[in-house]
Amino acid sequence: GLPAVLFTDRPLPGAPFEEVRVVEVGHIRAKVDLLAQSPFDESLYLDSDTRVVYDLRDVFDVLDRFDVAMCHDFARKRETMARVVPEYAAIPYAFSEFNGGVILYSRSEAANRFLELWRQRFHQYREQTRGWDQAALRVAAWESRARILTLPPEFNVRSEAVRRRVIKQRLPGVMVPRVLHWHGLHDVKWWHGLSPKYRGSKY
Repeated sequence: GLPAVLFTDRPLPGAPFEEVRVVEVGHIRAKVDLLAQSPFDESLYLDSDTRVVYDLRDVFDVLDRFDVAMCHDFARKRETMARVVPEYAAIPYAFSEFNGGVILYSRSEAANRFLELWRQRFHQYREQTRGWDQAALRVAAWESRARILTLPPEFNVRSEAVRRRVIKQRLPGVMVPRVLHWHGLHDVKWWHGLSPKYRGSKY
């Protein structure tokens, strides 16, 4: 029941959308250049490899209080990005990366500034990050001062394979435990048995 517009690099006759916009795609992360062109006052951007499996219309209600809403990424602060992007490195670990595959946003001034900063930072860091957009997204979210709601993970469910790959490739600096909290915490033998490199990060 929601109107949808598809941005694509090729015509799709008969596609089930209110509008299909054929756009020039100069790079694989073209969304950073196109999100601000949404025709709607409130937009939910979805990557092309997503599938909506439950009614999510009420998510738009959060835009009465927030400018942008996204889910956290598996990464918090990647050392690979911190080494090549000083602005990224300067942001505290506690300010996690957001995943850019599902983004809810309004036409507020703050949301517009966030989108423009993401576009600018992406092109600024494009060579250092090899065209990857997550580092620029984290910097833009931090610099824009937009009111960002962290959506619960059910709005952007990633596969177990993706989670394992990210953790294997990026440790330390990805989902490093900082505070433990559960009944029976006194029995933490599993924690002390971990190699120190898996317990923390210089970031």
